[in-house]
Amino acid sequence: MAAPFRRQAIFEKSNSLCETWKILQRDFGESKSDDSRGTLMRMTFASLFTILFAFTSAFAGTDTAKKLVGEWKGTDETGETASLVFHEDGSAAMIQNGVEINGKSIGGKVVWRVDDSKDPIQLDLVMTRGNGDSKTLPMIVRFISGTKIEVRMSPDMETRPAAFLTNDPENQIVLTKQ
Repeated sequence: MAAPFRRQAIFEKSNSLCETWKILQRDFGESKSDDSRGTLMRMTFASLFTILFAFTSAFAGTDTAKKLVGEWKGTDETGETASLVFHEDGSAAMIQNGVEINGKSIGGKVVWRVDDSKDPIQLDLVMTRGNGDSKTLPMIVRFISGTKIEVRMSPDMETRPAAFLTNDPENQIVLTKQ
């Protein structure tokens, strides 16, 4: 039985990107037991995380979107390894410690959207449960190379960062295309 959506938990401040995914996992992840309260649900990194409204038509033709399609993996400052997976159909997944958060695991959908007309590039992961409750994770992304991106999100998980910082390991991570 799925736990009820606890919006306040998603807005808790976290100390790292992997901690952010743990918060999302708690509220959107897969249930591991069946108690009367519904139990906390298991969820992984990102598949970064999210997640999201099906905006396939909004990004399907952009070069940036085409470059993002695939699995991107990285390790944060705490040593936690996680992946973001962007599918061509606009769906997304987050994977951490062998647990995958995707539309099926949350009983809804996880989608991604990108706006490369902005500088820095805006990336949203949107998780929507079957009952309509949703959460958008506003982030920014930049390409370091053809196989490396850097992703940054705000500690509050609700506002979009304005820029990348030279030293902010708690809120930004480098991911490598797999």
